[in-house]
Amino acid sequence: MSEHMTKPTIVIGHKNPDTDSICSAIAYARLKARLTGEDYQPKRCGRINQETEYVLDTFQVPSPDYIDTLEPRVYDVNMRTTEGVTTETSLRRAWDKMQDENLRTLPILNEESHLVGLVTQGDLARSSMEDHAATTLSSARVSARNIVDTLAGELVVGSMDDVFEEGSVCIAAANEGIFSQFVTQNSMVIVGNRSGALLSAIECGAKWLIVCLCQGEEISKLIRALAEENHCIIILTPYDTFKVAHLINLSMPVRHVMRGGGG
Repeated sequence: MSEHMTKPTIVIGHKNPDTDSICSAIAYARLKARLTGEDYQPKRCGRINQETEYVLDTFQVPSPDYIDTLEPRVYDVNMRTTEGVTTETSLRRAWDKMQDENLRTLPILNEESHLVGLVTQGDLARSSMEDHAATTLSSARVSARNIVDTLAGELVVGSMDDVFEEGSVCIAAANEGIFSQFVTQNSMVIVGNRSGALLSAIECGAKWLIVCLCQGEEISKLIRALAEENHCIIILTPYDTFKVAHLINLSMPVRHVMRGGGG
């Protein structure tokens, strides 16, 4: 991020200045300059009358420069350059960047580094508060890379470039015997490290398994082998199911909520 350009601070009285207005602007500009070491300049936005001319001439103080308008212009604004993010950046990464760099708006760039949209803090906040459907993640075409990053996870079966593009998301809290009622083909299942639940999810056609592990736990070799055989992706996370359910939608790419380029 580039440094802000240093520009003088203008001190000015009212539009039709009298002696008090002119002298106050001069005195205050000098006071602020001495106290802060920064550049403060007195200005006027109207003609100086004879009384003010006499006072300034008597004390040998130059008349403030004239400004013809007080309307803001582009060159009056302190500009800052912000490194954008790609369309595939997760909502969580975008939010973290905005918080770290005190940004309200973030530019979204395509692969050629061309601007394709914008996302604001409000856009991200609204997205996190929305009542998302179970199929939102697949409609956003979320990558394994984003899910691993968002959940501080580890990919043990599959590729980081795999994309969740079909199916719904569910939490495997029920008895394994009724998994077939809610675990649909190609779905993503959030589950603890329970061998029975993992086996049932794979048998029901789940494509993605988000496995919540306690410290020191490992997933069995049998589950890994079955997942590979059935082309099922497994991501391990140290978070519990409650936190995973809260964070999982933040793995969606910013293109899903950005302004200007569509989802």
